[in-house]
Amino acid sequence: MHNVLLPSLLCAASLLLGASGCTVSGGAKDESAQASAPPSGSAPDAAIRAEVVRRYSGESFREVIDATDLPDGTMLLALKSGRLIKFNPVDGKTSLVADLESRVYSSGERGALAVALHPKFGIDGENRIFFSYIAEGSGVTRLESLRVDPTLLTEQTGRTTIIEFAHFNSNHNAADLEFDASGRLLMATGDSGGYGDPEKSAQDLASRLGKLLEIDVDATPSTVIVRGIGLRNPWKIALDRDKQQLWIADVGQGEQEEVSVHSLSDASKRSEPVNFGWPIMEGDGCFDRESCSPPPGHLSPYATYAHEDGRCSIIGAALSGEHFVFGDYCTGEIMAIPANGFTGGEPAVISWSGDVPNLRPGGIYADRSGRIWIFDQGSPTILSISLSR
Repeated sequence: MHNVLLPSLLCAASLLLGASGCTVSGGAKDESAQASAPPSGSAPDAAIRAEVVRRYSGESFREVIDATDLPDGTMLLALKSGRLIKFNPVDGKTSLVADLESRVYSSGERGALAVALHPKFGIDGENRIFFSYIAEGSGVTRLESLRVDPTLLTEQTGRTTIIEFAHFNSNHNAADLEFDASGRLLMATGDSGGYGDPEKSAQDLASRLGKLLEIDVDATPSTVIVRGIGLRNPWKIALDRDKQQLWIADVGQGEQEEVSVHSLSDASKRSEPVNFGWPIMEGDGCFDRESCSPPPGHLSPYATYAHEDGRCSIIGAALSGEHFVFGDYCTGEIMAIPANGFTGGEPAVISWSGDVPNLRPGGIYADRSGRIWIFDQGSPTILSISLSR
């Protein structure tokens, strides 16, 4: 049983995360568009089951869009409105860490976007938290650092803007954050919207839209390197710290959603950024044309799924054990693919044991212990799930 939206709401939900579920793109697949075969491995596991372990509701959980682990075992939640909340996953208690609502423009897809702790947070005086959002007034994407007492978890003085860049549209605002092993901050950005990337921002090296950016937040001033181009709306990313692989869930136009796996160890050896393909490619096929050639440096998707049965927008990115877990915003389905590679096919839709939650997932996150958290946008609720076969 899935939370399938009515057709009119389905179109609105599709547009919210930048998909064009109500538009036919006409992008036919072509074998010449495949730059390289996906990693070999096992086929998707159709026998994955989920069970709700904990469920918390209340205004402190309204439109949670991201989370990160705190050193004491609690979590820091980012609310779309611009509030940062400390959350105890054991008893559900919350407390306010910082309130940036006056700085954040929250409407539609726009609002707070991501949060990340400096890797040395709480060590040798390091107390910075990094926060990306759409700014009130200007509408730019802004990456900002806040200073927070590591013990009291209260904000101190000293907010600093790291980078900011403008948009020409109101959607495709992705700006998710992950720190890599070297302490560089990775930001995956959207192309700013419109059908087919009308400004061709994603393939433009001079633009920060549709990019994978590497930011040295410890340099003065901070430095920015473009590590990847050709992204559309990479709403969420997840880092496999052991393998140094970045998993990217990128929202498609009208045909396919895609997951890409980018090796960060290989990235440092490349003279040019990796190319994820958009808008030449959509998923593993050509976009809006019968045939095409993959762009130089193209990285083929690790997995794709089609816009069928009401699906429209990939949401969430969680690595837990053997699985990469994500969802679809429109249908509420939670899906998984093997994290160690697979031979192809569509992701497995996770079935539920016990009560079936009525979800519109706005984010999916795996904490340091591997627990998967789902942030519901349909109600002020978050829940953790366990997976089994």
